[in-house]
Amino acid sequence: MPTSALRDKYAFKYIGAGCRTPSPEEIQVRCIAQDLKIPTDEAIKFAAPVMAALIDGPCWLVPVPASDGSVVANLALANAIAARVHGARVKNAVRRMKPVESSCDRRRRGLLGLTTDEHAIVRSTGPMNIMTLYFIDNVATTGTTIEACRRALGWGTGLTYADASTRKILVPA
Repeated sequence: MPTSALRDKYAFKYIGAGCRTPSPEEIQVRCIAQDLKIPTDEAIKFAAPVMAALIDGPCWLVPVPASDGSVVANLALANAIAARVHGARVKNAVRRMKPVESSCDRRRRGLLGLTTDEHAIVRSTGPMNIMTLYFIDNVATTGTTIEACRRALGWGTGLTYADASTRKILVPA
């Protein structure tokens, strides 16, 4: 399926820093999205219910690896979502072959985000039952991380807390 036809889901939309003065709501969403990287209990307690409300089970929830390869933060978020969605199953199905520079650090240096191939994401599991699959991440900016996960497994939809992209293919629920 071409990327332009995919319909990823996110709980909140905000305009990235530097594009305009953010509203108080956008500032709160940005702070929670940042806290999900740690993750803090407060951020998970806020984000998990609103993300869970966007999906139905049974389904797979696959945590997206951070730039350093860790899935700790997104695994905690995926488990909290799974506790709220009947039939949701969490599976570490993708990994990074090597650490990569974070998109945030790249943007601070005036560079573009990583390409899909530069994410170095590969499948890390054997066969999986075919059912709806969501890649769990805190925020989408360019969409290349989710696309790299899709390429690695062959299917799936992004489920992120926030969308900071300027692309038109992500559709709010």
